[in-house]
Amino acid sequence: MLKLFSAIVMAAVLAGCKSSPGPLEGSWRSTGAIAMTVTFSPGQMEAMGVIEPVSYEQSGDDVIVTLTDGMAKGTSIRYSLKSPTSMHAMGQTYRKMSAP
Repeated sequence: MLKLFSAIVMAAVLAGCKSSPGPLEGSWRSTGAIAMTVTFSPGQMEAMGVIEPVSYEQSGDDVIVTLTDGMAKGTSIRYSLKSPTSMHAMGQTYRKMSAP
């Protein structure tokens, strides 16, 4: 019985942490005063030349990206999709540059 309970708990934990970026997959460029490109791929994101391991969680039109390692481990950023080619996060609007 304990093994079954442990398996169910582990499955629930893993279901909440996905490695696929879903609709974020590909490269996005901010349109604000500080131009920045962010690339999302399975299990990681790259910004300003730094690649970070992340997990993705989709909630409606939002994708929550959580850093899974390093000093900022556990930090989450919410990316709100406005259309398939436009999103908003951290006071910046991003436009999709490329698909995966």
